[in-house]
Amino acid sequence: MADGSVNIRPNARLDECPLQQVNLGLPSPLNQRLNALVDMLYEERTTKRELVGALILAAPEDPTQLSSMIHSYRRARAGDAGLSVSNAGGSQVKVLALHRGKPGPRSRRKPG
Repeated sequence: MADGSVNIRPNARLDECPLQQVNLGLPSPLNQRLNALVDMLYEERTTKRELVGALILAAPEDPTQLSSMIHSYRRARAGDAGLSVSNAGGSQVKVLALHRGKPGPRSRRKPG
């Protein structure tokens, strides 16, 4: 098409559709949370892109719900991005450990 648009079949799988860069930056604690969530899904062999895509696809379409989520995000603190883990006493605690990673794709090795 002359205007640069692309026709996509409605039944095309999303992973077969053309990619578009969104060029966004995340606060460090959210990037670390995203990395940890991907690591939790090691057996799925997923990626950040796939996990973010799944979360976008699962997002509610109701503007009121989306607005509520945005307001929660705006009030959130760094510690809110930590994942809950069991401590030695069996209690759930939030853990926020920030690591500087190298740019580029991450290793596929099993976490732990």
